[in-house]
Amino acid sequence: MHSKGILHRDVKPSNIVYTENRASVKLIDFGISHIVLPPVPKRKAAMSVDSGSLQAELYDLFRESDLLKRTGTPSFLAPEVVWYADDSDSATTSQELFGTGSSTRTFPMPKIRPPITPAIDIWSLGVTLYCLLFGHTPFTGVPVGSDSCHQTEFTLYLQICTQDWSVDEHMGAERTPTGGRRPKDKGSDGFFVMQLLDAMLQKNPKDRISLSNLKVSLMTMVTWIPTHCYR
Repeated sequence: MHSKGILHRDVKPSNIVYTENRASVKLIDFGISHIVLPPVPKRKAAMSVDSGSLQAELYDLFRESDLLKRTGTPSFLAPEVVWYADDSDSATTSQELFGTGSSTRTFPMPKIRPPITPAIDIWSLGVTLYCLLFGHTPFTGVPVGSDSCHQTEFTLYLQICTQDWSVDEHMGAERTPTGGRRPKDKGSDGFFVMQLLDAMLQKNPKDRISLSNLKVSLMTMVTWIPTHCYR
């Protein structure tokens, strides 16, 4: 998909299904997908849809500016997708919303929006894996101490951009110990899973694991996931 320049933009559990024989899984619902087209050569810069060419129609249909829209499922969107210009002190804002006593790391809001690349799907896949392990998303959008169970869009996006994720004491249907956010036992299941989630949920898309390296890592989990994750 990515090798063809296609960004799915809505990777989540409900868009991943088994084949009938359960031998493999498939990604579905490409309704908001985007094809990243190569830059138009200068000699063709004046090309318009009026020319009637398929190429012209594709450039008109998949405009680069469309990638800047917050399209997709909010809790699964990558930081660069929900990024917003923040003229205030984001660290102070984070403390006000999430408290100062938490051991969760905070990250500064980038002054310039990171580029939208295939890494957005890697992030969403990381959130999906997190959901399969813990039964909920890593970012809730609910401020610390709030009596409300309803998330707010601003708080959710601020969490995604500036807050680290935490983990439960156990993961999966079999309640395998996680060992915390940073397990000390390097031979444990928890250590491997946290390392994988870390690689997929990097705030900076340039630091996120590549799809090719992710495939290698996931191959070692192929026998672990079916019996340990929530269904």
